[in-house]
Amino acid sequence: MNYKQILARSWEIAKTHKVLWVFGMVVAALSGGSANFNFSGDQSAFSDLFQKSQMKEIPQETSNVLGTYTDTLSEMVRNISPWVWLVLAVSIFLAILAAIAISLYLRYWARGALIASIHDVEEGRSASLELGSRRGREVVRRLIYVNVVPWLVLMLAIAVIAGVSVVLLTMVNLETIRIVVVIIMSLLFLTIGVIGGIALVMTLILAEQIVVRENCSSKEALKKGFRLAKKYLGQLFAMGAINLGVGCAVGCATVFIFLFLAALSFIVFSINKQLGLVIGAIAAAVIMICILLFILLRGIYTVFNLSTWTLLFREIEKLEKGGKNAS
Repeated sequence: MNYKQILARSWEIAKTHKVLWVFGMVVAALSGGSANFNFSGDQSAFSDLFQKSQMKEIPQETSNVLGTYTDTLSEMVRNISPWVWLVLAVSIFLAILAAIAISLYLRYWARGALIASIHDVEEGRSASLELGSRRGREVVRRLIYVNVVPWLVLMLAIAVIAGVSVVLLTMVNLETIRIVVVIIMSLLFLTIGVIGGIALVMTLILAEQIVVRENCSSKEALKKGFRLAKKYLGQLFAMGAINLGVGCAVGCATVFIFLFLAALSFIVFSINKQLGLVIGAIAAAVIMICILLFILLRGIYTVFNLSTWTLLFREIEKLEKGGKNAS
């Protein structure tokens, strides 16, 4: 595998085919692992700012009004029928399910559209929002099945092992046998959790490509994806390591920019509070712009990332066809 060529071609696709950025931003926005930046500092550094505006003691009249309001609100809550709470809980639950369903649909619609568009580009056809959207709608349900059901099965297997372990530990009285049970179950848990997780990730990467490329069923894609993942595990693992390194570099650079702006505001604020507020406001505006740019960059990186896997899959296709012709 010529990984350097794959990376160069993936970057060219991500850079030149801007229509793919739309699908990439949808995938990036709805994927897990988005960065959360929480900056915290020593509260004593800001104590001087608020010393002149410390909260005064609340007057007795105000305290009485607040107490009456709290009692009234508590009484209203107690008088609400249990059926109202039940309807509210069911409504919230259904709203969460609907949000998850919509998120999954949009995410895998965009992934399907993006993968199909990359294949089109490699075959000399032009990528478009209309064609990509249509191709995404054709495979979205199968992509959801491919990506969700296997993980549910894996989590169920891990839960069963954990449950059996707890039952065995409660039934066994001898300490030596308990230690043996813990060791065996721990090894089994690690085998299924780690090795099974890695094998599943590699299988799903190929199964997605097979669903889009060959328009086959989800089960057929998973079977073929697992067979190819076993055969080309080294190539897949190497591509994953490269993508992980690129992703870490992009993420670290983004975090560094945010930390630099926050640290600059904090240092200037410590020296000169008024100037610090001005710098902080400017930094906040810059950070908002950076967030928008970050979403765009994540979309472009998603196009690049999926391009690497798509091009790797096309190389595997060539190897498979070459092997069949040779045989």
